[in-house]
Amino acid sequence: MTIFELLGGILLGFGAFAAMFWALWQAFVTNGLRRWLHAGAGLGTLAGMATISLVSPILALIAGAVTVACALALTFVTPGWTRLLPLALALFGTALVLGLPF
Repeated sequence: MTIFELLGGILLGFGAFAAMFWALWQAFVTNGLRRWLHAGAGLGTLAGMATISLVSPILALIAGAVTVACALALTFVTPGWTRLLPLALALFGTALVLGLPF
């Protein structure tokens, strides 16, 4: 494994953690559809991180698909520059769907 792969993994993980905490916070302070999408994206990311620890590619595929679906939907309903945070979650979910951590 090269240093560039390690740094890429660190950056992806940092972005996923920051965006996950933001999404879970937004699930508490917003209402309606945005609340459920934030909860789905945050909990899907958390489940995806757990599947990496469990080394379970099948569960990672499911958690990644949920994360990508909720995060991409959030990019359409989230105002302003905060659309970038759901895109970080979508990137993490895509990595799970592609099986990159395994």
